[in-house]
Amino acid sequence: MSFTKINEVLVVPQSNYSPEAREKWDNLAKLVFNPEPSYSSDRFVYISPEMSFTPQVIAAYGLEAKDVSNVVAGIEMPKHFGNYEKILFGKIFKHVRNVTILSGGVGSGKSTTLRQLETEFLRLGDYNPLIGKIDFDVSTLINETDEQIVKKEFQEQICNRLQAVATNTVISKEEEFGIFWNLELNELSNTNYRSSVFSFIQGKLNLLDEDELADEKVLREKQKEIRNTIEQDLSKRLEYLLRLWHYLVNRESNDIDKSSVLMIDNLDQLKPIAAFTVLRIIQSASRHDSILWLVALRPETYNQFQLGANIIDYIPHYGPRPWRIVKYSLDNFLNDPSSFYKDTVNLSESKYKELVAFLNRVRDVINTDKKKVVERFFDAACGSNIRKALTIAQTFIHMKFAMVNPQDISEHTIVRELIRMGKPTFEPNSSYPIENLFHVESVRSETYLVKARILKYLSNYDSAESKLSELLAEMTKFGYAMETVRLALNDMLEPLRQLLRTNKVDFYDSVINLLDSSDHVIKMTKSGKGYISTLFYDMHYIQEVMLDCKIDTDKFGVSRQYDFLKDKFEILLEFLNIVYKQDIHETEIYLAENRDAEYKNAFGEYLLGWEIVNSIREPLNNIIASLRNRDRFGVIKGTLDSLHTEYYNQNFRLLNKYPDRAN
Repeated sequence: MSFTKINEVLVVPQSNYSPEAREKWDNLAKLVFNPEPSYSSDRFVYISPEMSFTPQVIAAYGLEAKDVSNVVAGIEMPKHFGNYEKILFGKIFKHVRNVTILSGGVGSGKSTTLRQLETEFLRLGDYNPLIGKIDFDVSTLINETDEQIVKKEFQEQICNRLQAVATNTVISKEEEFGIFWNLELNELSNTNYRSSVFSFIQGKLNLLDEDELADEKVLREKQKEIRNTIEQDLSKRLEYLLRLWHYLVNRESNDIDKSSVLMIDNLDQLKPIAAFTVLRIIQSASRHDSILWLVALRPETYNQFQLGANIIDYIPHYGPRPWRIVKYSLDNFLNDPSSFYKDTVNLSESKYKELVAFLNRVRDVINTDKKKVVERFFDAACGSNIRKALTIAQTFIHMKFAMVNPQDISEHTIVRELIRMGKPTFEPNSSYPIENLFHVESVRSETYLVKARILKYLSNYDSAESKLSELLAEMTKFGYAMETVRLALNDMLEPLRQLLRTNKVDFYDSVINLLDSSDHVIKMTKSGKGYISTLFYDMHYIQEVMLDCKIDTDKFGVSRQYDFLKDKFEILLEFLNIVYKQDIHETEIYLAENRDAEYKNAFGEYLLGWEIVNSIREPLNNIIASLRNRDRFGVIKGTLDSLHTEYYNQNFRLLNKYPDRAN
């Protein structure tokens, strides 16, 4: 049995868009739809839409509507802030806990929000609470797993930030070793205050004799030696600098609400053991109340480490809808295209004008589409992931030159180009933002439904999450090999696409690793929900991604012309017929050992493929009915009707349920 990709056995029309031309326009695409925007240049579009204070929101943020004020702790809020930004800004200046977790999914805008806060802090003038920002995107720790190396590197980064800021505040050695040390040592002696570094200092001072303590010059030299020893031990150095910073803040102001903020971003870039090490350091350091630690973190990472609620203020990230950012970026370009042309190189002016005219027509189609097809595609494909949406939207710049027929602009052709990302066929790689639900990478056989079954299973839970062990048990009932399930999970866990998340890892490197991780909790993202509720049943999505699926060439016609509508529909129906047979076969395996009630409880009352055929029947028939030569499509309509009826009857045979028909 030989398997090959469908796009390798078809005659697919090729555009004249060369790799060299693509590279030339790619700079403009990244300029217009920038996945890593600078808040200073896009300061309004990234403000969240106005938040309604429902009981759920009040509970999530631990406050009431009256707490959202235009002035907090004497600090006037930026006038363009929405309610969410006011909440976050206010909590920084009047925090009750020393660690604030800004929690949101990959690409949802956490880093942009931190840049937004950083910009607004700078506008405050003399009182800028920001100590610094540690960004693991540029850290040496991203691929590190050695706990001691991680600990050393992170402590050094924090110490260097604290040292740099403290250096800007004048303190003499006499004040540091006199007033500061005496305050800390008195507190150590007279209260329950515990400090390893000042216990160390006290122990060293106790070793001095009376003459050394009495001679101010000798004592000062001994104190410098102790201080230098502390500098050589990162744990002691960190605690010392935290206490020194606390002293300096209180020395400069009697305002106990005066805040200092240290931002930690991209912690999710680290390996789990490294992230765990960093969070433990933060948890330990946060006992010193001189600093608010503002940490951007994915919710599953927070849940994994179970940080104590007594020291954590947990704030769900509330960012703008990705489509809003895409639409703003497109409008921003078309409203002033000449300003973007100034920043580009090697682009012909005539071609540039062609592009602008083309995109104006595209915008007109999007704005006049009552069904909001393009908008709904972005919602389904991207969920809350702004970075993914902007990466996909870069295709708008390539679309004009990549399309075989650029005159054929409709909401559906736009979506299909976005799925292909300006290529002749859908050919994803590890950095591709669109998931193919019908294909598992690296599996050398037909595996059309395993991903959809995983998502369907999770979608039947109110929380859209499950223990991994329970999910694996359900998948084995269909006869899937664990290696196939592992690879399917890894495809959907991939950070840019991320249809799924676990509370532990982003990747399972072996079946043994997968089976040993049965206590993991697995959850669908908002994007995953969009795929299984919308894209999986969308005819245009299926027609594009199916070309990237492996098929048994004995079951599929070869050398077909994909640019003719009739052939295109015939190929779609051939593919769906193969999916149908696999669906029936796998469901029969499931029901051979399990009751139909168990299937219905886990996956619903319908066969998975039935829902595809039922959902595309109406749009496909509508397209055929609109054609002048629709009589030529009679066989296609009859084939679809026959498949629809077969699925209908098989649903009753296998699940004892006749499904509702769309038509």
